[in-house]
Amino acid sequence: MARPSSATANDHSTGRTADTLRRIGFVASAAMMVLGIWAEFTEPWFVSDIHNAVFDAYQRSLPRAYEPAPVRIVDIDEATLARLGQWPWPRTRVAELVADLRALGVSAIAFDFIFAEKDRTSPGWLATEWKDKPEVAAALRKLPDHDTALAEEFGRGKVVAAFALTEDPGGTSPVQKGRFVRAGAQGTVAASHYKGSVTSLPILQEAAAGNGAVNFSPDRDGVVRRVPLVVEQGGVLYPSLIAETLRIASGAASYTLLADQGANGRAALSGVRAGKYTLPSDSFGRMLVYLTDPVAERYVPAWKVIAGEAADLIPPQSIVYIGSSATGLQDLRFGTLGKIVPGVEIHAQLTEQCLLGAFALRPLWVQGLETLVIVLGWLVMLGFGIRSRALPAAIATATGVVVIAAGAVYAWRSHSILADPVFPGLILAAIFIVYTVPRQLAAESEGRWIRGVFANYLSPNLVEHLIRNPSELRLSGERRECSFVLTDVAGFTTLVEGMDPQQLTEVINGYLDGMVSIAFEHDGTLDRIVGDAVAVLFSAPVEQPDHARRAMACALAMDAFANAYSARCLERDIPFGLTRIGVHTGEVVVGNFGGSSHFDYRALGDPINTTARLETANRHLGTRICVSAATVAGCPSVVGRPAGTLVLKGKTKGVDVFEALTAEEAGSARVAGYRAAFEKMRAGETDATQVFEDLVKDHPSDGLAAFHLARLQRGERGTLVVFTEK
Repeated sequence: MARPSSATANDHSTGRTADTLRRIGFVASAAMMVLGIWAEFTEPWFVSDIHNAVFDAYQRSLPRAYEPAPVRIVDIDEATLARLGQWPWPRTRVAELVADLRALGVSAIAFDFIFAEKDRTSPGWLATEWKDKPEVAAALRKLPDHDTALAEEFGRGKVVAAFALTEDPGGTSPVQKGRFVRAGAQGTVAASHYKGSVTSLPILQEAAAGNGAVNFSPDRDGVVRRVPLVVEQGGVLYPSLIAETLRIASGAASYTLLADQGANGRAALSGVRAGKYTLPSDSFGRMLVYLTDPVAERYVPAWKVIAGEAADLIPPQSIVYIGSSATGLQDLRFGTLGKIVPGVEIHAQLTEQCLLGAFALRPLWVQGLETLVIVLGWLVMLGFGIRSRALPAAIATATGVVVIAAGAVYAWRSHSILADPVFPGLILAAIFIVYTVPRQLAAESEGRWIRGVFANYLSPNLVEHLIRNPSELRLSGERRECSFVLTDVAGFTTLVEGMDPQQLTEVINGYLDGMVSIAFEHDGTLDRIVGDAVAVLFSAPVEQPDHARRAMACALAMDAFANAYSARCLERDIPFGLTRIGVHTGEVVVGNFGGSSHFDYRALGDPINTTARLETANRHLGTRICVSAATVAGCPSVVGRPAGTLVLKGKTKGVDVFEALTAEEAGSARVAGYRAAFEKMRAGETDATQVFEDLVKDHPSDGLAAFHLARLQRGERGTLVVFTEK
């Protein structure tokens, strides 16, 4: 076929288009690389979500191993409440608990409770309830005040009171116990900011050795992955309960803020030093939570302390947190291990981390390394992409992603460093796509003339035939006997309406890929695909003397594949219906049809319509494969059973039709019984109805037998069937 005279002009146009596409690919990949760098440093919500999911997976795969540490939770649990009474306790009982703990030689006692209101069991409070009996009220006022008693016990040292900062304005400012000094960059500290507060009673704050915030910083999904070490309210910095407890335990008077120069003149924290303990943090002063699985050894029931039975349970110089696991009292949080954890346990576990030096770390250089990976990956991909085709670039990109992932996993398992391979991997994949797709389009545009010639030929045998016979690339046709296979999926419209588009695409593509592959295995020509329907042509454009046999073999193979595919879908709760197949042979006109700008190789003629009618006849007959006698005549070895002489919708002449069977099905007692019943029906014998009734009773799933039984019960006779609908 001669090349058009406009080929030179087309070549210039194609060259300009290809160059433009390559420039687009380069610019798009550079923009994607810059976007990745921006996202790494600013961490918008979608990047944070990816990081969090990866880091949670790390912790769940390798939780922090529990090592005995002098940290205990004195638990006001259900057993304690049953023995000592419901909460809130009189403050004298709390004072007794503090005194008993101090007697055990603990180094710090931290409360995970806020004593925001006066004790309503205190004599002074009760006196107001007896105001109508002045003598009783006067006697009560002479008794010791419970809050004062607790404050006196606090004043004996080692006690850390608690407060909570809130987003809503209001409340009095907490009492600051420890001073803050700077090491490193100066300026405003980038700490978690709050507007209001809920504090313990002033008398308790003043008496306590320390005062710490019990605030957590849950992420968008509610999981506590970081806990503030430093918080800010009203321009004043306050320590967390953990930092304050460590300061009291180590006997220090102040904190040292380790700061680097951050953005906008703000000091970005890298850690907080509380006495002899250095607590690593992110730039906002938050420490990463690294949990162990639950350990019973951490918890000591409060009743045992008061009963004097805790000496062997609380080592000397222990740090003790007083909290509750009792229903209704506990402060529940979602932990990184996918479990609900009492808030007091998070405080205790973070304290263990500080004592043991067992931290989950994400230093700033890791963020820089992830950024460098994105830049280097982009440069490597450019190097491969410019000199090679897409496959080497894809292999290089995939290899890089695997190496990054392996390095990140090694960093976690060996050094507890949190590096995220997923986001850089996604960015590299996106860079690869936006770079290679335009380049592939450029390569396509440069070969557009050849591809345009063959764009509509999907079957390999057709393409090979036209390559060997280029003179047939013309508008022409010829008469030829061909065989046709047409398939359709039952209930496909309902499937489309009820399924997610992405899942539907996956399911239908898998189905069509298998069906088309079978057609090509039998050297069929793919005539067309319409939705789920596949039409296959045999003996054109390459003549095939055994086209009927090939069509039959193709139909049986398609039926076997379709049944297996439907069963696999049903196992996944996808209602993929059975496939109906029509097979017919007849004389048609085959060739290229169309116009000067577009043409299509196909067959035209009544046999194609007959094939379509045979496919839909399966729905009425209860069969899966309907084959005409014309096809059966060309297949001496065909195995099937007669379905009758069908006058299809829109036809005036009957077509002898058979149901195609496998050799195993053909030899079954069911088919033998059907053949005997069919012959009686063909001969018009009066007992044909009874024979079919017996057959359907023995084989209720035999759709074809049930179809003829219904006909006979309606008074129809013989094997001629007239269809009035498709």
